[in-house]
Amino acid sequence: MVTELQNQIQSAEKILPDCPSGWQRHKSTCYQLSSSENTWQHAKEDCENKRSNLVLLYDEAEEKVVRGFGGDAKLWMGLSGTENKQINKWELKTVDSSRRCYGNWKNPTPEVASNIYCGYVDYHTSSLKTWFMVSCEEQHKWMCEMKRASICPK
Repeated sequence: MVTELQNQIQSAEKILPDCPSGWQRHKSTCYQLSSSENTWQHAKEDCENKRSNLVLLYDEAEEKVVRGFGGDAKLWMGLSGTENKQINKWELKTVDSSRRCYGNWKNPTPEVASNIYCGYVDYHTSSLKTWFMVSCEEQHKWMCEMKRASICPK
């Protein structure tokens, strides 16, 4: 039964379109690293223009894949939010409105003027905790991701 299901999954992956030129594939997702640095909003819009989203890391395995593609870069993630200091809790939003179960946050978070923070992952740090919330106006590289099933043939 398990072998039959694995065969069906492998067959389905073979008929899905490949990643666009300049994108790297891991399983059913395509990733593209930016060549420059810019604000979180610019990064978000760049990904949307490519029919993709800023990367969202769903587990430790995906974080390792993204680190492999991104090297030691600081990369914007598809997370933004505000900190409710009265109850000491973050109100986070993802670019695709999905729920977050995995996190690898480094504390503390610096004060920002706008009260809106954006998330980035820093693979250059020596810490095991690599996620940070900072001003959305900082400039970092970013990584876009798209599921191969959402890629339409031309």
